[in-house]
Amino acid sequence: NRPWTQQFTFGKTITIFGLYKGSNKVTANNYNFQSISSQIGLKPVYSLTQGLRQKEFQDILVKALDLAKEDIDIIPSRYRRKYRLLEHVDALRMIHFPKSQKEIKLALRTLKYEEFLAFQCVMQASTQQDIATVKDPKIFDQKIVDKWISSLPYPLTKDQQLAIDSILEDLHSSKTMFRLVQGDVGCGKTVVA
Repeated sequence: NRPWTQQFTFGKTITIFGLYKGSNKVTANNYNFQSISSQIGLKPVYSLTQGLRQKEFQDILVKALDLAKEDIDIIPSRYRRKYRLLEHVDALRMIHFPKSQKEIKLALRTLKYEEFLAFQCVMQASTQQDIATVKDPKIFDQKIVDKWISSLPYPLTKDQQLAIDSILEDLHSSKTMFRLVQGDVGCGKTVVA
């Protein structure tokens, strides 16, 4: 007695997702008119803007991957061979349209390597440029920093104090500071920052 059942014409392929209750009875949660073979396998789920559907986004990705064939690989072939990495376009295809968990792992490994390599190259170039340029040291009253630290309701750990001292030393100097404060959740990174 539902109006959408008129879509179910004789001979039409219907894929139903739901709970099988035995005796040829199914409580349908969802249905579509695509073949089940086109729906089996691993499918990424994307965070999308309102109005865009997963299927529409996947269609866009198919077109984008056709264009990615002309993309330039940033990983030199010697490193690709040495570390058993994928071609860039293959990594993109496997991350968006994986055929197995192994493909996902290989694609992630390659894309993470690419990202790290690009980051390292930028950092090295920045560091080499900064050697030629000198920044003005930051002038601040160390007593104010010490007073703030002593006002905390707990003492800093040895590592926190070491990190703060290194940061303050860089701020006092004429060199550019490249630092990443890293640690477990709750270890006190915010107080160092």
